Amino acid sequence: MQSGALYVDKTPYLKDLFLGHSIAKSPLFLLTDDPGHDGQPRVRIPSQEILARFAQKPGQIYNKDNPAWFARTCRLPELLLKGRVQEAKALIDALPKQFISIRNSGSELYYHGFMLGLLGPAAVRRQAELTEESEAGDGFPDLTLGDLDTGTAVTIEFKKAAPDNLSLEHCSKAALQRIESRQYANAFIALGCRRILCLGIAFGGKSCGTEAKTITPGRNWPASHSPIS
Repeated sequence: MQSGALYVDKTPYLKDLFLGHSIAKSPLFLLTDDPGHDGQPRVRIPSQEILARFAQKPGQIYNKDNPAWFARTCRLPELLLKGRVQEAKALIDALPKQFISIRNSGSELYYHGFMLGLLGPAAVRRQAELTEESEAGDGFPDLTLGDLDTGTAVTIEFKKAAPDNLSLEHCSKAALQRIESRQYANAFIALGCRRILCLGIAFGGKSCGTEAKTITPGRNWPASHSPIS
């Protein structure tokens, strides 16, 4: 990181993070033609304050002085892909309480970036594929996580809510309903996945609500919904 520039790592996660659909269109990020001294493409953030805030949260978790949270967060992709929903929900609920400032909680995009920043390094360690807003079904799920070797996948949709239980429950259910109505699972069914965990996550302040549904093609996902029916 030099002079306000972030150098894009070679891992697919970081390329998605900096060159992805929503980031590339943001006025806060400037894609540059200069490859830099090492030949890597660069993303320039013109504001030092935005640069500092962008790097702050993942840095708080993924550092040598925070081994307990590092270990817990690295387990999240594993919990999701193995369908250990209650453990995953408890961890997701704990993260904003520990690491999000109430001053930064006004936008759904902030929470989106927060979760992307946390899941990215953990997914790389797990050798799972994490994508952001890739086309699936009839739309673009916020995040997807896949492991084709085990035939499992996760699709995640975020909503911004008020920080009260009623709003969190309503918005997380709406996020899950969007996953189902847009048939995001079809992209993974077409790849042969046998279990797809759908997560609707609502964030409000330092709290979150999560609704989950596991789709098993041929059992609770009608053949009429399947891309290979």
